[in-house]
Amino acid sequence: MSAQDFERGASHREANWWTTGEQLIYRPEVMNLPGWRSYGSPDNLKLTEAQRCLMIWGDLVGQVQNGGLAQFFENYQSALETAESCVSQLGWPELEERYKACFRDYIHVGGKDATLKQWREHRGKERERYRREAREILRRTTGKPFDGDLERLDWFVWTFCARGDIRVQEWDYATIDAFNPWFYTDAVKEASSTYIATFARSRRDELVRISEHAQ
Repeated sequence: MSAQDFERGASHREANWWTTGEQLIYRPEVMNLPGWRSYGSPDNLKLTEAQRCLMIWGDLVGQVQNGGLAQFFENYQSALETAESCVSQLGWPELEERYKACFRDYIHVGGKDATLKQWREHRGKERERYRREAREILRRTTGKPFDGDLERLDWFVWTFCARGDIRVQEWDYATIDAFNPWFYTDAVKEASSTYIATFARSRRDELVRISEHAQ
């Protein structure tokens, strides 16, 4: 990659979106690794730390835009250590402060502080309870055991939770309620152009190989 192409990739931002640096990640040398998208997998660990930082930053952007920070915490449970480390490395003080406050607020068991291991175990038990109750509801309503796959079962779980057939413990998260609208603002999207591009430039050697003869 030429220095000019790197600069374009580092600073690129779509209209009404955040700067993510994804043009520096979605490249053949990364995407040809079969398991590159799975955090913690052998192929993912072949990436540099800077590559993983931009990768999970892009995932955080997509998840928050789609459903909020709580959705990111739930869908990326196995990568939260990576996310916390990378958010700190981006050099964006307000983002780091807000993210860490949300993290402390959200990672709990029964309203009490918990380690990520404890929280994951608790979430796993909750998920199994939801599935058991969904199977029982389906057995009662159809007269036969559920014989579909987990993806289909989880769709029923979501449906039954949404309409109150399965009890879900509700919690209020003031920090996340404040984080989401802040994150969507034009000011934050604009600020990402500074912080993400600066991070990419500072870690250029971990992201690409520069060739002055590249076309």
